[in-house]
Amino acid sequence: MNLRILLSLLVALSLPALASAQLGNPVVPFVPKDCLSDAKKGVGGAAANPRLVALLNAGVQMPLGTGNIDIGMTAKDGKARLWYYVFIAGPTDTVAAVAMVKIPFLACTDPTSLAGGAAPGVPMEGLSLSPLPATYLEGAALATALKGNREFVRFSKAYPDSQPGITILTTSTEDALGFPLGTPFWIMTWTDPTGGAGGGVPFVCIVHSVTGETLCGDQIVATVAEVNDASVFIAPNPVRDNALLNLPISWMGKQVTIEAVSASGAVLELSFINALTSPVTTITTQSLTSGAYTLRAYTSTEFIVLPMSVIR
Repeated sequence: MNLRILLSLLVALSLPALASAQLGNPVVPFVPKDCLSDAKKGVGGAAANPRLVALLNAGVQMPLGTGNIDIGMTAKDGKARLWYYVFIAGPTDTVAAVAMVKIPFLACTDPTSLAGGAAPGVPMEGLSLSPLPATYLEGAALATALKGNREFVRFSKAYPDSQPGITILTTSTEDALGFPLGTPFWIMTWTDPTGGAGGGVPFVCIVHSVTGETLCGDQIVATVAEVNDASVFIAPNPVRDNALLNLPISWMGKQVTIEAVSASGAVLELSFINALTSPVTTITTQSLTSGAYTLRAYTSTEFIVLPMSVIR
């Protein structure tokens, strides 16, 4: 996963198409699956066997009549007025892409066809060509996953009117942040509304598009090396009631929070340590039902995730 390349890709794809589309009819917000069938028809339909590999959206202003509308996705309901669909299609799995808007009484429509403009070329560097799963979080479920993340809640309280400037659904091209290669996830960025320190460095959230596990802001500081550190482990695993968690030695003296995330995205705090005195600590899982979980532990600057199973 190369976040910088993906963000550059979305801007390169979206802005030329949007600038060409002078729509004279109102467009309504919608979730991607609302127009997925029409998007597939737009790239050749069943004969081309299109498989969705990415969804893209940019929070930009678009001319409408005498004014402008924002076609970006809103974090409140996961809807947007325009989605850009990227497929692999045809016998040689070539890239095919189309933008969709939803207009009352006209259903889902390619805005570039309304404007008489051609769709831009699709630079694929950094974008995975792995088909997305048939079922993925979107709309209200995506908004719920975001609202369950403490860093996102903190950010949204500070900037209640800020919405994502860039939104991408794709699959990872390498192991990263505890997600294995091929994990489908959403990337969302919010440009710093204050334009302050860091020259407008964006606030970023990554949401596992199947489980809803969400990392935001400072939680995305952990490196792959930390996640794969052999000294970080849970034992025993599967866990029945209690287990030992071995954390990085560098965390000693730091404030540590340990949480369990269920397959549905529910988060339960297992432990809060004001100052870690030993890298080995005990966690209690008696409040958890049997099943697969993600255990995550974090300080103010570092974050690790581990797979964990609970049996009863």
